[in-house]
Amino acid sequence: MWLTRMLLGHRYRHPKIPGRQYTGKRRKAIQLTSCMMRNVRKRLDIEEENARHLAIPYLTKAEEYGQREYEEQKRMNEFHKEFEKKRLEKMKPHRLISDHVGYLSQFTKWE
Repeated sequence: MWLTRMLLGHRYRHPKIPGRQYTGKRRKAIQLTSCMMRNVRKRLDIEEENARHLAIPYLTKAEEYGQREYEEQKRMNEFHKEFEKKRLEKMKPHRLISDHVGYLSQFTKWE
């Protein structure tokens, strides 16, 4: 049947393809246009540029060593400082024993 259609293709029109035309076994071939080719080239250029940027390291090996631990420690110190500040804001001010019995020190003189 396909051979007949190919051989006598000039006499018969192509039948309409039901459903999704560009997928499946008997799909319609997509015509490549200059716009499509330009878009592909543009995407490939962007990908090449990204690969170039990724090939050059931002930090040297010496700078990179211990960088994660340093950043993590720095972030945790900032977190602890903020946490401590919030905790101290909630607390009442400290009351010392000298505030309560300070009046007794007036009578420490011997007569």
